This record gives sequence, structure tokens and C-alpha cells, in this order.
Amino acid sequence: MVHFREIERIAYALQKRLTFANVRKWHYTRVLQELHRILEPQQYFEIGVRRGHSLTLAQCPAIGVDPAYDLLQEPRADTVLFRQTSDDFFASPQLATALGGRRIDLAFIDGWHNSEFVIRDFMNTEPHCSRYGAIVIDDVLPRTSDQAVRKPHGRAWTGDVWKAADCLIRHRPDLQLTFVECLPTGLLVVQGLDPANTSLRTRYDEIEADLVSPHGSLMPPRAYRKLFRSPAVALARIRSLRASRGGELA
Repeated sequence: MVHFREIERIAYALQKRLTFANVRKWHYTRVLQELHRILEPQQYFEIGVRRGHSLTLAQCPAIGVDPAYDLLQEPRADTVLFRQTSDDFFASPQLATALGGRRIDLAFIDGWHNSEFVIRDFMNTEPHCSRYGAIVIDDVLPRTSDQAVRKPHGRAWTGDVWKAADCLIRHRPDLQLTFVECLPTGLLVVQGLDPANTSLRTRYDEIEADLVSPHGSLMPPRAYRKLFRSPAVALARIRSLRASRGGELA
């Protein structure tokens, strides 16, 4: 008898294989694979581990945070996992301790899908990142209004993560943002990180009030959707931005 988790693993692998056949519609894990290749991180950090599909792409020491992770395969031996919410995790010095003086070169935020949570995850991660690093945010392109509601409902759910991306556009013009059109619901790659920048933290109460307001639009506007680029174009931009900051490239 085939175990349910084995069926899930096979189904996920098949989904990726079918996705990879169409270069215009890459699966987000393929984009992450390319980011690992381009950025060559020496330290990886992930919020929202779940089954470990993205965590196990790391070819370097990794730290993962998720209150209910259930990995389908074993990660590398130098992976450290924390079974906590990201808010609880950041409330203590655990990240600095786990890093042991190292800096994060690539981070992936795929935790709770409410925009204020994403902003908190971003502003708590950036201070630990390297100058050449990148923070990737998942689920920034809802396909339907049903996906974009703030409460999970048992079906495909992005929440209002896109509003966190819009917040970075408005409140952190110093950042270099690359929006990637990929399946299932897009990625945002953030470069030009400034670990010393405190503008989000300073204005967080105001930002949160704006993000949780019931009067905002459920779906992103047309101008926002036009920011997304094909994976090939987006990755070329990411590589160029990395080079412009003096980072070594493969």
C-alpha cells in the first residue's frame, strides 16, 4: 500500500516536470534553483518550510522556521530547523545564535499569508542579510479574488501578500525589486538590501494599519501586474544587479 506522503511527493514531482516543459510558466522552485546558482549563497534562511520542497534546494548551511513543518525528505546535515512561528522565533536571539556570525545570502519568505506578517518577516530578516544577498517573497501575484482574501479557506490561498510587495515599493524606494511571473502565484526578489535601514520598523504601526484596512482593494491593480517579467528576463536582471554590487558570479 502506497503511503499518502509518497503519493504527494510523486504528484509534486510530476507537477514540476510538467511546469518545466513550458519555460514561460516556470514553477517557483525552478526560479529558486536558478537563484541558488546565480547568488551562490553560503547561508540560506527560510520562513514557511512546510514539506521542505524549497528548503532542500539549498546547497549550503540552512535555517528553517515553521510551526508545523512535515518534511517529505531529509535536509542536509547542516540544516537547523525551528518549530515556531516567525514572530516567536524573532522575539528571541535565536537567529543570530544559529548564524554564528554569518550573514544570510538568500532568504525565502513563505510564512503566514497576511501582508503585515510578511512585512514583519522582511524587516526582521533584512538586518541579518549580506550586502550581496536577496530576500525572496512568495505568493505576490494572486490569480483570483478567492485566493486573495485574508482568511484561509482550504483552497489555494495567497492572502494579501501582494500588499506587502506594494508596501516595499512605497516605503523602501532604495530596494531593487524584481517581480517574477511563475507558477503558481509569482515571486518577488528583493536586492539592494540595507541591514541598517529601520524605516519599516519606525513606521510599522502606520504601515500595519494601512495593510489591514478593510477599505483597500482585494486584487492588485493593473499597474502592479504589469511589473512582472518572464523568468528569463527577471533572472538576467537579478544577475546584473548582483554584479553591479560587486559580488562574485559563477
